Amino acid sequence: MTRLTPTYEGVISVHPITTNHDTMRLAVERHEFPPPSGSSATARIAFLWSHGSGFHKELLHPLMRRFIERLRSKSVYESTHIDFIAWDNRTHGDSARLNHEYLDQYKVLWFDLAMDTLQVIRKMALGKEGYDKLIGVAHSIGASTMLLAEFIQPNIFDGICIMEPVIRNWALGPAEVGRYPLITSTLKRQDTWPDREACRKTLRKNPVWRKLHPEALENYVNYGLYDTDEGKVKLKCPKKQESLLSQGATYDAYTSCMSLKMVSIPVHAVLCKQPMIDVTARSHPEDIGAQSAMVTVCVIDGWHTLPAEDPDRLVPEIERLTEVVLCNKENDKKNFRESRL
Repeated sequence: MTRLTPTYEGVISVHPITTNHDTMRLAVERHEFPPPSGSSATARIAFLWSHGSGFHKELLHPLMRRFIERLRSKSVYESTHIDFIAWDNRTHGDSARLNHEYLDQYKVLWFDLAMDTLQVIRKMALGKEGYDKLIGVAHSIGASTMLLAEFIQPNIFDGICIMEPVIRNWALGPAEVGRYPLITSTLKRQDTWPDREACRKTLRKNPVWRKLHPEALENYVNYGLYDTDEGKVKLKCPKKQESLLSQGATYDAYTSCMSLKMVSIPVHAVLCKQPMIDVTARSHPEDIGAQSAMVTVCVIDGWHTLPAEDPDRLVPEIERLTEVVLCNKENDKKNFRESRL
Protein backbone atom coordinates (compact mmCIF):
# COMPACT_ATOMS: atom_id res chain seq x y z
CA MET A 1 0.00 0.00 0.00
CA THR A 2 1.52 3.33 -1.06
CA ARG A 3 -1.07 5.62 0.53
CA LEU A 4 -1.61 5.94 4.25
CA THR A 5 -5.26 5.55 5.23
CA PRO A 6 -6.39 8.66 7.12
CA THR A 7 -8.48 8.39 10.26
CA TYR A 8 -10.16 11.63 9.22
CA GLU A 9 -10.61 13.41 5.90
CA GLY A 10 -12.34 16.77 5.73
CA VAL A 11 -12.70 20.17 4.13
CA ILE A 12 -12.05 23.51 5.81
CA SER A 13 -12.22 27.10 4.60
CA VAL A 14 -9.07 28.98 3.67
CA HIS A 15 -7.89 31.68 6.04
CA PRO A 16 -10.57 34.39 6.39
CA ILE A 17 -8.28 37.34 5.56
CA THR A 18 -6.88 35.87 2.32
CA THR A 19 -7.81 36.26 -1.34
CA ASN A 20 -11.07 34.47 -2.29
CA HIS A 21 -11.59 33.51 1.34
CA ASP A 22 -15.35 33.28 0.84
CA THR A 23 -15.16 30.66 -1.91
CA MET A 24 -11.98 28.60 -1.61
CA ARG A 25 -11.48 25.53 0.58
CA LEU A 26 -8.75 23.16 1.70
CA ALA A 27 -8.66 19.36 1.76
CA VAL A 28 -7.15 18.12 5.03
CA GLU A 29 -6.48 14.74 6.59
CA ARG A 30 -5.46 13.41 9.98
CA HIS A 31 -3.55 10.19 10.69
CA GLU A 32 -3.70 9.03 14.31
CA PHE A 33 -1.09 6.77 15.88
CA PRO A 34 -1.99 6.06 19.50
CA PRO A 35 0.42 4.21 21.80
CA PRO A 36 0.62 0.45 21.32
CA SER A 37 -2.22 -1.56 22.81
CA GLY A 38 -2.19 -1.51 26.58
CA SER A 39 -0.17 1.70 26.90
CA SER A 40 -1.67 4.98 28.02
CA ALA A 41 -0.54 8.23 26.42
CA THR A 42 1.60 10.49 28.58
CA ALA A 43 2.32 12.96 25.75
CA ARG A 44 0.74 14.09 22.50
CA ILE A 45 2.72 15.32 19.49
CA ALA A 46 1.36 16.61 16.18
CA PHE A 47 3.30 16.81 12.92
CA LEU A 48 2.02 19.13 10.19
CA TRP A 49 3.17 18.13 6.69
CA SER A 50 3.20 20.57 3.74
CA HIS A 51 3.98 19.56 0.14
CA GLY A 52 5.91 21.35 -2.58
CA SER A 53 4.80 22.98 -5.82
CA GLY A 54 3.34 20.58 -8.38
CA PHE A 55 2.95 17.91 -5.70
CA HIS A 56 0.18 16.98 -3.29
CA LYS A 57 -0.18 15.52 0.20
CA GLU A 58 -0.03 11.87 -0.95
CA LEU A 59 3.49 12.41 -2.34
CA LEU A 60 4.61 12.72 1.28
CA HIS A 61 2.90 9.52 2.41
CA PRO A 62 5.89 7.20 1.77
CA LEU A 63 8.03 9.49 3.94
CA MET A 64 5.31 9.75 6.57
CA ARG A 65 4.96 5.96 6.71
CA ARG A 66 8.68 5.44 7.22
CA PHE A 67 8.87 8.15 9.83
CA ILE A 68 6.07 6.77 12.01
CA GLU A 69 7.61 3.31 11.72
CA ARG A 70 10.90 4.75 13.00
CA LEU A 71 9.23 6.51 15.94
CA ARG A 72 7.21 3.44 16.88
CA SER A 73 10.41 1.37 16.90
CA LYS A 74 11.83 3.56 19.68
CA SER A 75 10.89 2.83 23.30
CA VAL A 76 11.08 6.53 24.16
CA TYR A 77 7.91 7.11 22.12
CA GLU A 78 5.94 4.08 23.33
CA SER A 79 3.70 6.24 25.54
CA THR A 80 3.34 9.08 23.03
CA HIS A 81 0.20 9.67 20.99
CA ILE A 82 1.32 10.90 17.55
CA ASP A 83 -0.84 12.56 14.92
CA PHE A 84 0.09 13.48 11.36
CA ILE A 85 -1.90 16.23 9.64
CA ALA A 86 -1.46 16.75 5.91
CA TRP A 87 -3.20 19.11 3.51
CA ASP A 88 -3.30 20.20 -0.12
CA ASN A 89 -2.67 23.87 -0.71
CA ARG A 90 -5.55 25.67 -2.38
CA THR A 91 -4.35 25.23 -5.98
CA HIS A 92 -3.05 21.67 -5.67
CA GLY A 93 -4.36 18.14 -5.21
CA ASP A 94 -7.83 17.65 -3.79
CA SER A 95 -8.02 21.33 -2.81
CA ALA A 96 -7.60 22.28 -6.47
CA ARG A 97 -10.58 20.11 -7.33
CA LEU A 98 -12.64 21.79 -4.61
CA ASN A 99 -11.66 25.21 -5.98
CA HIS A 100 -11.56 24.45 -9.71
CA GLU A 101 -14.31 26.97 -10.54
CA TYR A 102 -12.25 29.85 -9.18
CA LEU A 103 -8.68 29.02 -10.16
CA ASP A 104 -8.76 30.84 -13.49
CA GLN A 105 -9.40 34.13 -11.67
CA TYR A 106 -6.82 33.65 -8.95
CA LYS A 107 -3.09 34.36 -8.70
CA VAL A 108 -1.56 32.47 -5.81
CA LEU A 109 0.25 34.46 -3.14
CA TRP A 110 2.79 32.79 -0.88
CA PHE A 111 1.48 34.77 2.08
CA ASP A 112 -1.99 33.36 1.40
CA LEU A 113 -0.50 29.88 1.72
CA ALA A 114 1.27 30.94 4.91
CA MET A 115 -2.04 32.13 6.35
CA ASP A 116 -3.68 28.88 5.22
CA THR A 117 -1.00 27.03 7.19
CA LEU A 118 -2.14 28.92 10.28
CA GLN A 119 -5.75 28.14 9.36
CA VAL A 120 -5.03 24.41 9.25
CA ILE A 121 -3.40 24.63 12.68
CA ARG A 122 -6.44 26.43 14.07
CA LYS A 123 -9.15 24.36 12.42
CA MET A 124 -7.45 21.06 13.19
CA ALA A 125 -6.89 22.16 16.81
CA LEU A 126 -3.14 21.61 16.76
CA GLY A 127 -2.41 24.15 19.50
CA LYS A 128 -1.34 23.69 23.09
CA GLU A 129 -4.88 22.82 24.16
CA GLY A 130 -4.58 19.49 22.38
CA TYR A 131 -0.87 18.75 21.95
CA ASP A 132 2.33 19.10 23.90
CA LYS A 133 4.32 19.86 20.76
CA LEU A 134 3.62 20.83 17.14
CA ILE A 135 6.38 20.08 14.64
CA GLY A 136 6.28 21.18 11.01
CA VAL A 137 7.74 19.11 8.16
CA ALA A 138 7.63 20.75 4.76
CA HIS A 139 9.12 20.60 1.27
CA SER A 140 10.07 23.26 -1.28
CA ILE A 141 7.54 26.10 -1.43
CA GLY A 142 5.60 24.37 1.33
CA ALA A 143 8.70 24.84 3.49
CA SER A 144 9.04 28.49 2.50
CA THR A 145 5.43 29.29 3.36
CA MET A 146 5.66 27.35 6.63
CA LEU A 147 8.55 29.63 7.62
CA LEU A 148 6.39 32.62 6.68
CA ALA A 149 3.62 31.26 8.92
CA GLU A 150 6.08 31.04 11.84
CA PHE A 151 7.23 34.59 11.02
CA ILE A 152 3.62 35.86 11.09
CA GLN A 153 2.78 34.04 14.33
CA PRO A 154 6.01 33.30 16.23
CA ASN A 155 6.17 30.06 18.22
CA ILE A 156 3.08 28.60 16.58
CA PHE A 157 5.44 25.67 15.93
CA ASP A 158 7.84 24.08 18.39
CA GLY A 159 10.22 23.10 15.61
CA ILE A 160 10.33 22.90 11.81
CA CYS A 161 12.17 20.59 9.41
CA ILE A 162 12.41 22.27 6.00
CA MET A 163 13.39 20.08 3.06
CA GLU A 164 14.83 21.87 0.02
CA PRO A 165 13.14 25.18 0.89
CA VAL A 166 12.83 27.84 -1.81
CA ILE A 167 14.57 30.60 0.14
CA ARG A 168 17.33 32.98 -0.83
CA ASN A 169 19.08 35.92 0.77
CA TRP A 170 18.61 38.09 -2.28
CA ALA A 171 15.42 39.40 -3.88
CA LEU A 172 14.31 38.98 -7.48
CA GLY A 173 12.02 41.22 -9.50
CA PRO A 174 8.95 39.83 -11.30
CA ALA A 175 10.54 40.37 -14.71
CA GLU A 176 13.64 38.40 -13.72
CA VAL A 177 11.61 35.53 -12.31
CA GLY A 178 9.42 35.51 -15.41
CA ARG A 179 12.43 34.64 -17.55
CA TYR A 180 13.14 31.38 -15.73
CA PRO A 181 12.69 28.37 -18.06
CA LEU A 182 10.76 26.40 -15.43
CA ILE A 183 7.87 28.85 -15.52
CA THR A 184 7.46 28.78 -19.29
CA SER A 185 8.10 25.04 -19.61
CA THR A 186 5.45 24.29 -16.98
CA LEU A 187 2.83 25.85 -19.25
CA LYS A 188 3.88 23.53 -22.09
CA ARG A 189 3.80 20.38 -19.95
CA GLN A 190 1.48 17.53 -20.82
CA ASP A 191 -1.34 17.43 -18.27
CA THR A 192 -3.88 15.04 -19.86
CA TRP A 193 -3.58 11.33 -20.76
CA PRO A 194 -5.93 8.64 -22.07
CA ASP A 195 -5.62 6.77 -18.76
CA ARG A 196 -3.35 6.37 -15.72
CA GLU A 197 -1.20 3.74 -17.34
CA ALA A 198 -0.42 6.09 -20.23
CA CYS A 199 0.55 8.76 -17.68
CA ARG A 200 2.74 6.28 -15.83
CA LYS A 201 4.59 5.32 -19.02
CA THR A 202 5.13 8.97 -19.95
CA LEU A 203 6.56 9.88 -16.57
CA ARG A 204 8.92 6.92 -16.55
CA LYS A 205 10.54 8.32 -19.70
CA ASN A 206 11.21 11.66 -18.00
CA PRO A 207 14.64 11.90 -16.31
CA VAL A 208 13.18 13.87 -13.41
CA TRP A 209 10.28 11.53 -12.70
CA ARG A 210 12.48 8.44 -13.09
CA LYS A 211 14.26 9.58 -9.92
CA LEU A 212 11.10 9.25 -7.85
CA HIS A 213 10.65 6.36 -5.45
CA PRO A 214 8.20 3.82 -6.95
CA GLU A 215 5.70 4.44 -4.13
CA ALA A 216 5.78 8.19 -4.69
CA LEU A 217 5.32 7.77 -8.44
CA GLU A 218 2.32 5.52 -7.86
CA ASN A 219 0.79 8.06 -5.51
CA TYR A 220 1.29 10.79 -8.09
CA VAL A 221 -0.46 8.75 -10.77
CA ASN A 222 -3.25 7.51 -8.51
CA TYR A 223 -3.97 10.64 -6.47
CA GLY A 224 -2.51 13.53 -8.46
CA LEU A 225 -4.91 12.96 -11.38
CA TYR A 226 -8.68 13.07 -11.72
CA ASP A 227 -11.07 11.48 -14.20
CA THR A 228 -12.50 13.95 -16.69
CA ASP A 229 -15.98 13.91 -18.22
CA GLU A 230 -14.35 12.97 -21.51
CA GLY A 231 -13.06 9.69 -20.08
CA LYS A 232 -9.44 10.83 -19.76
CA VAL A 233 -7.27 11.66 -16.76
CA LYS A 234 -5.85 15.10 -15.98
CA LEU A 235 -3.59 16.66 -13.36
CA LYS A 236 -5.52 18.00 -10.38
CA CYS A 237 -3.12 20.95 -10.15
CA PRO A 238 -3.60 23.10 -13.29
CA LYS A 239 -0.26 23.80 -14.91
CA LYS A 240 -1.14 27.49 -15.04
CA GLN A 241 -1.44 27.53 -11.27
CA GLU A 242 1.86 25.74 -10.80
CA SER A 243 3.49 28.34 -13.04
CA LEU A 244 1.87 31.18 -11.11
CA LEU A 245 3.05 29.72 -7.82
CA SER A 246 6.63 29.72 -9.09
CA GLN A 247 6.25 33.37 -10.04
CA GLY A 248 5.81 34.12 -6.35
CA ALA A 249 9.50 33.37 -5.86
CA THR A 250 10.43 37.05 -5.98
CA TYR A 251 10.69 38.79 -2.62
CA ASP A 252 8.57 36.07 -0.97
CA ALA A 253 11.52 33.66 -1.05
CA TYR A 254 13.73 36.49 0.23
CA THR A 255 11.33 37.30 3.08
CA SER A 256 11.15 33.63 4.02
CA CYS A 257 14.94 33.45 4.23
CA MET A 258 15.24 36.67 6.23
CA SER A 259 12.59 35.44 8.67
CA LEU A 260 15.13 32.86 9.86
CA LYS A 261 16.98 35.68 11.61
CA MET A 262 14.06 35.96 14.03
CA VAL A 263 13.19 32.34 14.79
CA SER A 264 13.21 31.27 18.43
CA ILE A 265 12.47 27.60 17.68
CA PRO A 266 14.76 24.91 16.22
CA VAL A 267 14.73 24.88 12.41
CA HIS A 268 16.54 22.10 10.57
CA ALA A 269 17.16 22.59 6.85
CA VAL A 270 17.82 19.52 4.72
CA LEU A 271 19.36 20.46 1.37
CA CYS A 272 20.40 18.33 -1.57
CA LYS A 273 23.74 18.35 -3.36
CA GLN A 274 22.12 18.88 -6.76
CA PRO A 275 19.81 21.88 -6.27
CA MET A 276 17.48 22.86 -9.05
CA ILE A 277 19.18 25.69 -10.98
CA ASP A 278 16.07 27.61 -11.88
CA VAL A 279 13.33 29.48 -10.07
CA THR A 280 13.95 27.29 -7.01
CA ALA A 281 17.60 28.37 -6.78
CA ARG A 282 18.36 28.92 -3.12
CA SER A 283 21.05 30.40 -0.94
CA HIS A 284 24.18 28.40 -0.19
CA PRO A 285 23.91 26.11 2.84
CA GLU A 286 26.36 28.21 4.86
CA ASP A 287 24.30 31.34 4.17
CA ILE A 288 21.13 29.65 5.41
CA GLY A 289 22.84 28.36 8.55
CA ALA A 290 24.30 31.80 9.25
CA GLN A 291 20.89 33.40 9.63
CA SER A 292 20.41 32.20 13.22
CA ALA A 293 21.91 29.98 15.90
CA MET A 294 18.53 28.22 15.93
CA VAL A 295 19.04 27.02 12.35
CA THR A 296 20.94 23.85 11.50
CA VAL A 297 21.75 22.68 7.99
CA CYS A 298 22.74 19.36 6.46
CA VAL A 299 23.42 18.54 2.82
CA ILE A 300 22.70 15.05 1.47
CA ASP A 301 22.75 13.32 -1.90
CA GLY A 302 19.71 13.92 -4.05
CA TRP A 303 17.76 16.39 -6.11
CA HIS A 304 15.04 18.94 -5.37
CA THR A 305 12.35 16.22 -5.32
CA LEU A 306 14.13 14.60 -2.36
CA PRO A 307 11.09 13.69 -0.19
CA ALA A 308 9.57 11.76 -3.08
CA GLU A 309 12.93 10.54 -4.35
CA ASP A 310 14.55 9.02 -1.25
CA PRO A 311 12.19 9.09 1.77
CA ASP A 312 14.39 6.71 3.78
CA ARG A 313 17.25 9.20 3.72
CA LEU A 314 15.12 11.93 5.26
CA VAL A 315 13.75 9.98 8.21
CA PRO A 316 16.87 10.39 10.39
CA GLU A 317 16.92 14.15 9.76
CA ILE A 318 13.31 14.63 10.83
CA GLU A 319 13.95 12.39 13.82
CA ARG A 320 16.93 14.51 14.89
CA LEU A 321 14.83 17.66 14.76
CA THR A 322 12.14 15.91 16.80
CA GLU A 323 14.66 14.91 19.44
CA VAL A 324 15.85 18.51 19.72
CA VAL A 325 12.29 19.78 20.14
CA LEU A 326 11.58 17.25 22.86
CA CYS A 327 14.89 17.81 24.63
CA ASN A 328 14.84 20.12 27.64
CA LYS A 329 18.60 20.40 28.03
CA GLU A 330 20.08 23.43 26.29
CA ASN A 331 23.52 21.80 26.14
CA ASP A 332 22.11 18.90 24.16
CA LYS A 333 20.48 21.32 21.73
CA LYS A 334 23.77 23.20 21.40
CA ASN A 335 25.64 19.97 20.70
CA PHE A 336 23.12 19.05 18.00
CA ARG A 337 23.52 22.41 16.30
CA GLU A 338 27.29 22.13 16.33
CA SER A 339 27.19 18.57 15.00
CA ARG A 340 25.22 19.67 11.94
CA LEU A 341 27.60 22.47 10.91
